[in-house]
Amino acid sequence: MRGSALANQRSTRQRRELLTLFQAGEDFASARFLHAVAEAKGIMVGLTTVYRTLRLLGADGGADVYCGRIQTSWRRRQRQYR
Repeated sequence: MRGSALANQRSTRQRRELLTLFQAGEDFASARFLHAVAEAKGIMVGLTTVYRTLRLLGADGGADVYCGRIQTSWRRRQRQYR
């Protein structure tokens, strides 16, 4: 948990597993999609925790955020090479 807002949150097992799952993804994903994937993998995490974690990642710069007309999606921030 690299950023200041996320670092100030409690590091729970569910949040760590969720972050690992999120970081493995390449494409934009909605919170509901990530929640469904987590549950399919046996990670019992609440939808509110998924939303909160993704919003904090976006605020900290750890995720790119796409705000569509219907839903918001997040993806792992891609490394910038110079």
